[in-house]
Amino acid sequence: MADQDAGSVTTGKCDLTALKGISADPRFAGNTTVSAADKNRYLAGVVVGKVNCDMVFGASDKVKDAVKSEGTSGPCVRGMRKKPCCKYRPSSAKAIEEMADEARRRGCGNCMEQAAIAWAYLAELGYEPSRLAYVTAEWDPYRTAIGEIPHNHAFVVIDRIQASSKDTPFAWGPDALVCDPWKPDPPNVYPATDLPIYWPGVKNYDIFQPPK
Repeated sequence: MADQDAGSVTTGKCDLTALKGISADPRFAGNTTVSAADKNRYLAGVVVGKVNCDMVFGASDKVKDAVKSEGTSGPCVRGMRKKPCCKYRPSSAKAIEEMADEARRRGCGNCMEQAAIAWAYLAELGYEPSRLAYVTAEWDPYRTAIGEIPHNHAFVVIDRIQASSKDTPFAWGPDALVCDPWKPDPPNVYPATDLPIYWPGVKNYDIFQPPK
């Protein structure tokens, strides 16, 4: 199947207007007993649901998405990554937003694109860019029958301490929270200190986080 532009897809209930009242949820508004960490977990969970809803065709690197989309997810992602907005890992807030827009428009994306969408939704919910870190985790290449294959993953971290060591999730702070929509199995929202549990063997982390 040729690489394709899936065109604009209708996401319906995934529309951003559905997020507008989330921050004023009665469980949080005026409720001083709810911690900031609990609110972050709730909002990140909502965002994961929205990203998954946007993925009409899904990821090219998930078998279940390839089957569900009848083979459309692969050409959709390959076609998107030929666009200037989506050829490379984003390294600015503008690049993240542009990638998110394209992925939502097409209804497909792997971890890189899904993390960008998560960032965009969190920004829409009022998170300052300095509170959001776009993170790529990279493993040492592992040897297979066809040679060295690089392995990486992307996600968003909320409230990482900016001056902390980028390769040490335990140093990112007690409030650092991972929003990981591509992750195949729950939880998709978890403390950054749990990264070595869910993604063992990471060689290093590449982090884009705007300064305060």
